Amino acid sequence: MNNKEVLLVPNKSKVNRIIHLSDIHISNDINKKVIYEKVFKNLFDIMKKKKITTNDLVVITGDIIDQADFLTPECIKLTKDFFIGLTDFCDVCFILGNHEQPRYDIT
Repeated sequence: MNNKEVLLVPNKSKVNRIIHLSDIHISNDINKKVIYEKVFKNLFDIMKKKKITTNDLVVITGDIIDQADFLTPECIKLTKDFFIGLTDFCDVCFILGNHEQPRYDIT
């Protein structure tokens, strides 16, 4: 046995590919909703074309939302739909970024 570590997905198979996403910054601005939907659709189309499967893994390294202090229902729904769309292909690992942390102490 060699010293290489093997990354496994929950189905206990080796990870084929890692798709790295970062700094998506989903906005609370309702006027940007259509833009995000188009970008997400384009990403999903690319993932389909590249035949992303359950042996692949999406890793999001922070800043999926733009502002954690105030989240609109539209921002929450876009984020939810984005994660659901990604998990239709494979598992997703998400690491919180500074934009997922409130900037102000509201307590």
